[in-house]
Amino acid sequence: MRFWPLWLMLLTLSLSSCGASAPPLPPVAPNQANQILLLNELDGIGANSTITILAPALISQSNTILAGSLELGAEPIAYQPVLAIPAQTLAITSNVTVLRINGVLKSPTELEPITVKPIEPTNISLGELNQNLAVYNNQVLRLHGTLLLKDQAALLVEEVGSGGVPTANAAQITVEQIPSQSPLIQQLPNQQGNIRYGQLSLVGMLRGKTLHVFWVEAQP
Repeated sequence: MRFWPLWLMLLTLSLSSCGASAPPLPPVAPNQANQILLLNELDGIGANSTITILAPALISQSNTILAGSLELGAEPIAYQPVLAIPAQTLAITSNVTVLRINGVLKSPTELEPITVKPIEPTNISLGELNQNLAVYNNQVLRLHGTLLLKDQAALLVEEVGSGGVPTANAAQITVEQIPSQSPLIQQLPNQQGNIRYGQLSLVGMLRGKTLHVFWVEAQP
């Protein structure tokens, strides 16, 4: 008979619980421009609705591509879902950014911008975030920590010990929309019990107690 270490059993239960208990996203009524939406929340919104979207974006001279998440690098990749908007004149120096766009949704693939604003991620520790969740709700954050993955569940933990075991009282947060295609994610080593972990930085939007990931970075 095979016995798992107690820490592994507890970690598995923790990850499974986080994956199962994540509340469903609330339904979105059209014409609520003050409600911030992600790209995967546009289903069911009627044509000509005025909405506000927060999304990572690839900037070029010809157009701007909004994406569910991005892969950084010399040639950035936009992961589905994607939405194109006309080229924008923005006071930024990078071809990758996060945009907050208020506009009119003409169709599932066409958004007519009214205002476009680049958003710079706020760097914050997991410990500080856990004490100020309401303050940072709907904001774009950059968080550093150890990412723990098991099946479809993911946690970002402030501190782990030997073998990836979270230390006692370590700050943590549930993570959604991990870009599984990312080489940084695929390179995380497999551990006992099909748990993978490694130190990474995540940029995304905080919704309640969950970080919705826009892209993954190697820790400096």
